Amino acid sequence: MLSRLFGYGEDRRAVAEAYTRIVDQSRLPAFYDSLGVPDTVDGRFDLLVLHAFVVFHRLADAGPAADRFAQRLFDHMFGDMDRNLREMGVGDLSVGKKVKFMAKGFYGRV
Repeated sequence: MLSRLFGYGEDRRAVAEAYTRIVDQSRLPAFYDSLGVPDTVDGRFDLLVLHAFVVFHRLADAGPAADRFAQRLFDHMFGDMDRNLREMGVGDLSVGKKVKFMAKGFYGRV
């Protein structure tokens, strides 16, 4: 209900699809098999950031609607990282710190 009030429901599916495509591209076996990217948490994170950067860079000059979409995509991406950390067994008290560390890593790489 809140998503309808704030307009997020309109493009939730598009944001989720864009994020899924970013993840799918970043997990192509060729990066790990042929190009030597280590198949580790850090290696996967680096490729995710690289692919997300390309999308965010493309959206940067596309106007206000693209800015809103990019922000929602960013929020979705870090929400997914939060969920993944919890699934990996990271405790509730440290998830926030780890996500903050990942966000700093994202901005540092960008």
